[in-house]
Amino acid sequence: MVLAKLTTLLAAFILVLPIHADLNDTSLPNGTGISAAIITEQGIEYLQFGNPEFNEHSLFEIGSITKTFTSLAAALHDNQTPGFLDSKLSQLIPETADSKTAGITPLQLATHTAGLTRISLSIQLNAIVYQSDPYKTHTRKILINDLTFVNSLPQYPTYAYSNFGYAVLGLALEKSTKKQYANFIHDEILKPLKMFHTFVHYTPDNEKTAVKAHDAQGNATSKWHFIASAPAGSIKSSAHDLALYIQAYLKPKETSLSQAMQKTLKKQHEIKENRSIGLGWHISNKNSQTIYWHTGGTGGFRTFIGFNPATKKGCVLLCNYAGVKKLDQEGFEILMK
Repeated sequence: MVLAKLTTLLAAFILVLPIHADLNDTSLPNGTGISAAIITEQGIEYLQFGNPEFNEHSLFEIGSITKTFTSLAAALHDNQTPGFLDSKLSQLIPETADSKTAGITPLQLATHTAGLTRISLSIQLNAIVYQSDPYKTHTRKILINDLTFVNSLPQYPTYAYSNFGYAVLGLALEKSTKKQYANFIHDEILKPLKMFHTFVHYTPDNEKTAVKAHDAQGNATSKWHFIASAPAGSIKSSAHDLALYIQAYLKPKETSLSQAMQKTLKKQHEIKENRSIGLGWHISNKNSQTIYWHTGGTGGFRTFIGFNPATKKGCVLLCNYAGVKKLDQEGFEILMK
């Protein structure tokens, strides 16, 4: 039971009683593994399971955890350019002026309350043709067309998780900052946090540095490549770099970036009882504790990050096997102890 073993060892590190999770026996197929980081006030502990070649610098596709970086970029830009989050898409993306989406704001996109579908029609079609790499041909031009083709939106804001929405948020950010999304993320977030091995887009060289992807059956599969949808799920990172990211949330400083980080944690919309969303971050209240978290997944990866401000504890779990079970549950149990 790899995850059960993970729980026991992590529990020993953070000086709590071993956690007894109701887990299925989980085996990791050949070539796969879990790279973990536990952040406490005492420091950072890195643990690896499965693939013996993994270490804290091994690079994984983090999937939708990317959205926490995109929302942080939006919060940072809103502090630099007050009013950005409440701007209308028609102001930021002129092609939407005569569409149903003209009145959507970056704030609604960041909180999944814009009413957009989980994925756009073009991505649904791409998934049929490019099943193992569905975002690779999704350009900014196609994304704008997707927006203009939306024919209805709900009358009242409601939470509906949307990769489509985060691609649009990234485009709105590019239009407002006049800077490429990947460059903004690097210059304004990754570089200040010393996340030196984290990047947005694959190149022929850096793709070789990321661990191999494995689908839900444990077979080797394609890595995912993004263009316009990069803000929804394109970042590649390591347990080491993501531990620095979580640590920055747990130890705020008097910097503009830290101020933006705290802004992302403010509750924006209630999803259901004991569950809400800030800017990008999901917020769960359990047993009088508040957990900020996000999961991620691409064709061959599953990931979890989260932190508990009250206990100053954070957790990073990265796996290159899409069939891994209950990774998020394991993360929650670590953070709740």
